[in-house]
Amino acid sequence: MDHQKQNIIIDLKDLMIGYRTRGVQNAFTYGPINLSIHSGDLIALIGRNGIGKSSLLRTITRLQNPVGGNILLLGKDDFSYNRAELAKIISFVSTEIVGVQNLQVYEMVSLGRSPYTNWLGKLEHFDHSSIQSAIDMAQIRHLTAKFIYQLSDGERQKVMIARALAQDTPVIIMDEPTAFLDLPSRYEILRLMNELSGQAGKTILFSTHDLDIAMHEADIIWLMLNEGIAEGAPEDLLFRQQFHKLFLNSPLEYDQQSDGFRLKKEIHKTIGLQGPEEYVFYTEKALKRIGFQVNGTNEDMIRVEVVSEGSGIIWILEAGIETRKFKSIYELTYYLKYNCK
Repeated sequence: MDHQKQNIIIDLKDLMIGYRTRGVQNAFTYGPINLSIHSGDLIALIGRNGIGKSSLLRTITRLQNPVGGNILLLGKDDFSYNRAELAKIISFVSTEIVGVQNLQVYEMVSLGRSPYTNWLGKLEHFDHSSIQSAIDMAQIRHLTAKFIYQLSDGERQKVMIARALAQDTPVIIMDEPTAFLDLPSRYEILRLMNELSGQAGKTILFSTHDLDIAMHEADIIWLMLNEGIAEGAPEDLLFRQQFHKLFLNSPLEYDQQSDGFRLKKEIHKTIGLQGPEEYVFYTEKALKRIGFQVNGTNEDMIRVEVVSEGSGIIWILEAGIETRKFKSIYELTYYLKYNCK
């Protein structure tokens, strides 16, 4: 049997997602969706606002009923599982701020053990061991005595992930786990997700608007487009030029040279650029940002050479018969921006 088929943990079969409003049978529908999730995958769900990312995640977690089709979980229809059984397979981390601000961190993480405790909610020794393990994996031991209201956004998000870890499910689904976080906190959360996927064997599906993070960290991207979901490794989608469809009528474009997304720029002029490679690299980035196409030759009317002079670096600009020297990339680009377009 094919190894990948053996490791399918979730199968979406002709799944239709959506919701109903009063007086309208199907106010929103999307599908059919036919996708599989394999054990240990780190999957990023990307799409424009309003296309249905949260609805898809909530449908897979059964917080929302499908409009049509089926979800197979470990080979069985998900509706064959009761709520308690489902809670031992899938945990969900929402982007919503928790409403129990007066709980301590340890108490919040311990809520992840709810599917395993009796009706009194009494924690046994092995429950506390699972909680401690989750706290260690999320690296929040120093926060355990704090109250939720005392935490930063990034710390609170780690606590919610720890609660999902204490739930001890093979699948973790996260809705915008890096939303509202500063850049270092985003990468801390992504580092944790990578470790959970690569080392702990967790299967993680998360939605995000952070394209660069998804491109560089996810195993697979689900790209929600109007015509359906494009699936593949980030490089597959780039090779098939699927991201271009996401950016139709958008000011964004993928820059192959920098391996990232940027605003489309109107090219005003070409410019020659020469000098040591490390200085040319950053100078070229700046020149492209203000709308110049870099040639790397001395044949253009406008030329820049980066040279060492004394104890520093200078940028020498030749524009026709005029020559100017600048002590920084900022000085160079400021002059070009207002004098050479």
